[in-house]
Amino acid sequence: MGIPDEATLAISLRHLQRALELDPDFGRAYARMAMHWVIMSNWGFAHPRESNAEAERLARRAIELDGDLFEAHWLIGWTHFVRYAWDDAEASFRKAIELAPGNWEGYHSLGFLQGVLGRYDEAMAAAQIATDLDPLSYFPRRGIELLHSRQRQWEDAVAVILEIGVRNGWDPFTRAWLANLQIRAGHIEKGRATLEEVETANATDGNTRLALAMAYGTLGKPDRARSIADAVMEDYRTGRGLVLPGTLAFAYACLGDREQSVRLLLEARENEDVELLFLDDPCLDGLRTDPRFIDLVRGMNLPENVYLQSEHGAAAGP
Repeated sequence: MGIPDEATLAISLRHLQRALELDPDFGRAYARMAMHWVIMSNWGFAHPRESNAEAERLARRAIELDGDLFEAHWLIGWTHFVRYAWDDAEASFRKAIELAPGNWEGYHSLGFLQGVLGRYDEAMAAAQIATDLDPLSYFPRRGIELLHSRQRQWEDAVAVILEIGVRNGWDPFTRAWLANLQIRAGHIEKGRATLEEVETANATDGNTRLALAMAYGTLGKPDRARSIADAVMEDYRTGRGLVLPGTLAFAYACLGDREQSVRLLLEARENEDVELLFLDDPCLDGLRTDPRFIDLVRGMNLPENVYLQSEHGAAAGP
């Protein structure tokens, strides 16, 4: 499993709908349809709040039909996760692991949650189990990169992304994110070269373009970053582009537009946007003293020592 695309998702949905026409009580088909809507939400292909509600409905129907379907419990956990119900999410992920200890999904999501909550040692242990269970899968290894990035271990994060590229292939988004990590690690010339490769590919995907904007903003090229971010914003506001407001918020934060970033973060909060699970990103360091950001973090019950402190450890808010 790699980065999803809309065409493949549409094909899989048609097959699942056909399966339910043939057998309306096929629990696993409901669970897999729930997964479809989670993916649609997480990648900005559909409105997150509506997609999450549909995912929860389908997953609960799957459990009614077959309470031992690990996928259904895992997906219920994910709907809790994106609504910041941390304890409920963890309980569901652990139930998924209990039902299917040989599958990576439960461990991956448990590690993701623990990383969001700043429980890095536990998170890395879970992420490593997920990777060991499926060494060739994209998401378990990406989970390890995210944990290094959360701790600002940029050299380690770069190494993992390079490994992902070798194992899973170099799509434009992965290259754009590699550029971000190289720049953050201080490998400026390598980052510039990677950016040129992505620009040459002329990627139209909004997530890739915003990853480029973040890289240019971090690189100290706000004009180039803004031109990209503003174009994606225009597509987003007019319905021509598929992207999450939280992703836009990160891009504007990286180019130093505090007000636009905060507005988009608050919009993301209303949307149940998965990007709010990455509020520890360094692009947001300039927002950590903003009362609106402080209220956002506290409203999500996130650990203040992780999200309301600067890079140097000084408290950012009262």
